[in-house]
Amino acid sequence: MDIINNKKSKSTIFILPLLYPGIQFTDVLTDNFINCFISDIRYQDLGNGLVIEFDNDIVRFSIPKDVYKDYKKLLQSKYSKISDESKEQILYFWNLDETSYLYSVLYKTNKILDYWSTKTEKQIHASSEKEYWPKLNIYEETRGMGSLYKMFNFNLTKNDG
Repeated sequence: MDIINNKKSKSTIFILPLLYPGIQFTDVLTDNFINCFISDIRYQDLGNGLVIEFDNDIVRFSIPKDVYKDYKKLLQSKYSKISDESKEQILYFWNLDETSYLYSVLYKTNKILDYWSTKTEKQIHASSEKEYWPKLNIYEETRGMGSLYKMFNFNLTKNDG
């Protein structure tokens, strides 16, 4: 299974692995893991951190200094612009290789473009300036905000008619 097809947040896919150099997801993500976020509506200032949600617990981590620049690039959805070391750590964490969609996103290969050609709801047009994966959405990456955002949009739509 390629993690790109999973319903986890972009924080889980791209940033979480940077916290665990030399470790794979099977050693970190237990059955009670829910998702990972860059912020939480309950905490005003996480600084440069990550929130990991489990069934009965919320854990906050600071981003290590050695991957801080890549963390900032990932927040800007510059997936292919992070260091090769971080790319390799992400792939190692997810136990993926150059045949995976995630590799294609990180290294901008054509495989991910083939993936997008089968998706009618989201088309990403590649260019030298653009990335091959959708931008990080702050609402989706904030714990507690996604459901509020969906509810807010639903209510606006409901009241328009």
